[in-house]
Amino acid sequence: MFLMPLDLFAKELRIVDSLGLTRLIVEIEKPEAVEVRFSRVLGTSISVQAVRLSNVDGLAQERTLGVDRSGIVVFSEVSSGVWKVSTLPEGIPVASVALRNSAPAE
Repeated sequence: MFLMPLDLFAKELRIVDSLGLTRLIVEIEKPEAVEVRFSRVLGTSISVQAVRLSNVDGLAQERTLGVDRSGIVVFSEVSSGVWKVSTLPEGIPVASVALRNSAPAE
């Protein structure tokens, strides 16, 4: 019997922000939920209205979601590849990007 290492099936998921900075790099075996949190811009009343997740390679459909009151958005079923996260309005800084174990459906 021939056993293959598990990491042979893992593929890289990379999330970059609108400035091109890498926010997350992980090896995944299946599509995962990705949680994005935002920082408030001090001294302004600007808040994130929506978040866009775009596949840099153009291999998957772009998605746009609204943000909850706490400044968090969760994209479910994000496949491997390079993805760019950006805000509407533009320029609001990303505080963190992480995998989420269980996420609500989009």
